[in-house]
Amino acid sequence: MDYDAYVIEHFPYMENENPALADRFVNTIDYTYENIINQELTDDEFRTRISAAFNKWLRKSKEA
Repeated sequence: MDYDAYVIEHFPYMENENPALADRFVNTIDYTYENIINQELTDDEFRTRISAAFNKWLRKSKEA
């Protein structure tokens, strides 16, 4: 998965965003993805885990 290319293609305005904040976002989602990809989760379980990581990134939740 070429995440950077995907984001630039589908969300071009993000290229001009705060690099430190963008790195933190990518690291949060990438870390979560790498830790759950081999767990054979259903699509719904996968989306739930990614959503929890995103909520953690937004500081809405203390667990992910």
